[in-house]
Amino acid sequence: MIHGHLKFEKPDPVQAGRRVTIIVEDTSRVDAEAVRVAQIITTLPETFDFEHDVLPFKIDVIDDTDTLTIRAHMPCHSDTDIRLGDMITMEAMPGRRDADIAVTLHRVD
Repeated sequence: MIHGHLKFEKPDPVQAGRRVTIIVEDTSRVDAEAVRVAQIITTLPETFDFEHDVLPFKIDVIDDTDTLTIRAHMPCHSDTDIRLGDMITMEAMPGRRDADIAVTLHRVD
């Protein structure tokens, strides 16, 4: 189990109910595409306050977490492409079983 929380840096005003996709990938292969190990989609609660709240998450993984990284995407539209205005992770976040991982999403400008 990997657990942590999402934080949002300088978000646009967001409506409740927007979805956030959190993906765990194995990034151990050199010069190769990462392998998706797990994914969850969660929805922002109606009372979510971007300035004060964080969004907790838990993801079940069976792999060794030493080679796993976490990324997240909150689109401002209905598909999965990354576009201007979306919120995404901009750094590799290692997945660790024993830590509360802080994952920060930044707006795509």
